[in-house]
Amino acid sequence: MKRILLISAAALVMLTSCMTSAERAQQQAYRQAQVEQAVNSGRLTISIRSMHTQRYGTRQVTPDFHLTLRGDTVESYLPYFGQAWTAGYGSQAQGLNFTTRMLDVRRTRQKHGVNRVEFYAKSQEDVYYYAVDIYPTGHATIFVRARERDNISFDGDVDLQ
Repeated sequence: MKRILLISAAALVMLTSCMTSAERAQQQAYRQAQVEQAVNSGRLTISIRSMHTQRYGTRQVTPDFHLTLRGDTVESYLPYFGQAWTAGYGSQAQGLNFTTRMLDVRRTRQKHGVNRVEFYAKSQEDVYYYAVDIYPTGHATIFVRARERDNISFDGDVDLQ
């Protein structure tokens, strides 16, 4: 059994290494076109892989966390670790888990083909500034700054389905 697995793994490595540079370039161009289409449509979901906190360093997260942009609406389902300076009386902490309208949205093109989407979002607990950088490869970085909490950032990938 081990021998069959070893032979299968070796065959897989040989097949992937046989991909020509032209095929890799074609595959990369196709992915970039998909990412660009998702950004231009204003409808995209970013699956989160890790978060970077001011106080607790970098942490890997489970794959169910995401940020979804749909027209003028944001669905933020993100973990939060950090200090909150004030909390609303009688409210349950919801962190960065809410769906609301994006305010003051700006979409710009940065160097090296990076698309940036900046907006404000207001939840029951706080007002947040989001800056989402979307790279041509599909990688995304999300920076979140709040009025009453520590800053936090996230790394993830654009879902291309």
